[in-house]
Amino acid sequence: MFTHLFNAMPPFHHRAPGPIGAAAQDSLRPTVTLIPDGVHVHPAVLRMSPTLRRCFVTDRVAVADDGSTPGTLFGRPSEGVYRDGPVARLADGTLAGSTITMLDAARIMIGELEGGMLSVQVVTSFHAANALRLRDRGRIDARRRADLILVDRRLNLQAVLIGGREID
Repeated sequence: MFTHLFNAMPPFHHRAPGPIGAAAQDSLRPTVTLIPDGVHVHPAVLRMSPTLRRCFVTDRVAVADDGSTPGTLFGRPSEGVYRDGPVARLADGTLAGSTITMLDAARIMIGELEGGMLSVQVVTSFHAANALRLRDRGRIDARRRADLILVDRRLNLQAVLIGGREID
């Protein structure tokens, strides 16, 4: 498994492919996690990698600062940390994490991936369940655990089910 492919890794080079080149080896077929917020990984890169066993993750961080009390980020004071669209940045502009939910990722990427919602389901659920060896989830099928979200055509959340039961 490759965590947060492309982020904090040496860039791919044709003479020194590094971890990105290793992740693309067909013989290995590793699961690669990608942060699809449009900043950590550009949508064009996601479209270039359909043969990878992609698993979306959010890398979501809470930028805990309402202006009245100092917040924290990674257990440290978050002075100077700011939200920049779908990401959080340190005072110097360095990425500190994403601020999107998995549903936000689906909304961002649905127009970017061929196959639409089926592709999103595969990269948000199926590959994650397989990587974790959770055989009872990751797809809708008989004898599978029904951990699902229901959305409308515009990807607005309608319901959340855990083990087949709707929760509030």
